[in-house]
Amino acid sequence: MQVVRQRLLAGAPPTLREIQTALGLRAVESARRHVEALVAEGRLVRRAGEARGVALPVAGGGGRSGPTV
Repeated sequence: MQVVRQRLLAGAPPTLREIQTALGLRAVESARRHVEALVAEGRLVRRAGEARGVALPVAGGGGRSGPTV
């Protein structure tokens, strides 16, 4: 999560391949599963129809999200 958060806050969203490398995973699919688990936990928000469409949730909700990954 820290890798994703740092890249989002820096304004340069990571790709799944970058997440894979940063976490030392063998497959991109493993990185995708990690991202999906973070979305399921509410630690990331999925933006439908966008490439790299994952963002940090905004405190307080309201359906808006932070920088896109």
